Amino acid sequence: MLPFSFSTRIRPHDYHRTERLLLEMNNLSTNTFKIGQSSTVLYAATGTSEDWAKAIAQIPHTFSIELPPSTDAFDMRQDELNGFTFYADKDIGTVAESTYRLLELYLKNLAKLQSPSRITI
Repeated sequence: MLPFSFSTRIRPHDYHRTERLLLEMNNLSTNTFKIGQSSTVLYAATGTSEDWAKAIAQIPHTFSIELPPSTDAFDMRQDELNGFTFYADKDIGTVAESTYRLLELYLKNLAKLQSPSRITI
């Protein structure tokens, strides 16, 4: 998930560039990651660490990753799966490996953000 969490209208100046690379990386992953602004992927929230990292600390490549939902973690209040609870129906090794691979590919390709067609595997 990408900044900014507090708004669905305001995005960092490099939002599309980072989103494009993450989408490319997602195509190489065994798990499917939902890519987008936190306020649209989940919900609007203020005071998030990703917003602080981007806006205040000015860390250029800022995003967060949520655990995938578990089929046992159904939240009756929201009528959806809760990604914060990790149950036995998910293989933590597979999720960890997929997440690591996504991050590894992202880091290897940071220099190529201007030209996504040059992404390497």
